Amino acid sequence: MIKISYERSDFRDIINQNYYYIDKTLLIKELLASPSKVIRLTLPAGFGATLGLSMLECFFQDTGDSGQNREMIRFFEERKIGKEACFRTEVCQRPVIRLDFETAPVPERNARGILAGFREVIGREYQNYVSAAENLPSEKKERFLRYAAGEMREEEFRESIGFLCDCLYESVGRRCILLIDHFRTCLGTAQMAGCYEKVAAEYEGMLDRAAGSRGLKLAVCVGQPLFGDSLYQGGTDHRYNGFFGFTEEEVRELLDYYHLEGKQDGLREWCGNYYGRYYSMSMVIRWLFHLSYDQSDISEPERWSGWMPVWASLALEQLAQTKEGRERLDVLGQGGCLVLKGQNEVFHYLADQGLLLVMEENGGRCTVRAGNRAMREALQRYMSGYEG
Repeated sequence: MIKISYERSDFRDIINQNYYYIDKTLLIKELLASPSKVIRLTLPAGFGATLGLSMLECFFQDTGDSGQNREMIRFFEERKIGKEACFRTEVCQRPVIRLDFETAPVPERNARGILAGFREVIGREYQNYVSAAENLPSEKKERFLRYAAGEMREEEFRESIGFLCDCLYESVGRRCILLIDHFRTCLGTAQMAGCYEKVAAEYEGMLDRAAGSRGLKLAVCVGQPLFGDSLYQGGTDHRYNGFFGFTEEEVRELLDYYHLEGKQDGLREWCGNYYGRYYSMSMVIRWLFHLSYDQSDISEPERWSGWMPVWASLALEQLAQTKEGRERLDVLGQGGCLVLKGQNEVFHYLADQGLLLVMEENGGRCTVRAGNRAMREALQRYMSGYEG
């Protein structure tokens, strides 16, 4: 029986260690068909965004090693994407720029320190492609090597990714894939430090310059939007949720494989009903891991402490500041429904994150409830510990 991958987000590791894998590769086709060159995906916590980016990296990246490329081609050839027309033209064909802003240091809790962390992360990618500088004209080569050495100036940040795409295209003749993960980490720090607008403007400027580069094929940015995040005022695009969270059919196949037929109703009640149709990937895997290895079941709430995203906790904290807010949270925690009139920023943020299930919308009225037991119990624990 194939092993369960628990708390792993490295796609290559999942392949090499032969872990159970649910085929999400048609995400590649959907992204390539998008009319947008820069795609922002906002996903609830636990929907496997980092694993999804790792899969995209493994698919697109030309590693420069023919053996590694053949290994990836063989793997993807046997998946759903292998039957699509874009497979042969894209698999292992492109330079991939992978940025994880969760790894960015913050030497100072202000805009200057946060942006310095951004520049350090980007500088690491220049180091990864330092050999490409040999094919560049002397002026571009000098600039490229300076960035790789960590000497990017503050005013050069907005140009940095676009310039890297330009250089790689000029050097290797193929347009790049840009993957950005955890950008919300530093934006959250900026929000708490009171410099959000400055940092967000620089970040957007960097993306705009990258989008204008002839060397960029596609950019995919993933992250959970912050409460009050102006970069995501339009809300979440749910078209791609099924390529990250688990669907009913995928959970059924997973449970059948591990001989756990009959458990799906309980699992759905515990961590399903995100947007009325999806399961939290990480919570399903965590539950399955414990049930398979130590026979613990979903009735042990202490195993699930800490799953609430920090920005959702901040939104709940704002609600709990008033008696009316606490009463509303208590209704949701007890499994009841709330009828919202007009635009309530906090509740709509929670619904947009899949933490509240929208039951009905009618004109300016919206009925919501907690979508699953994990959310209800989290609300109950939150309220029981609040002393207002």
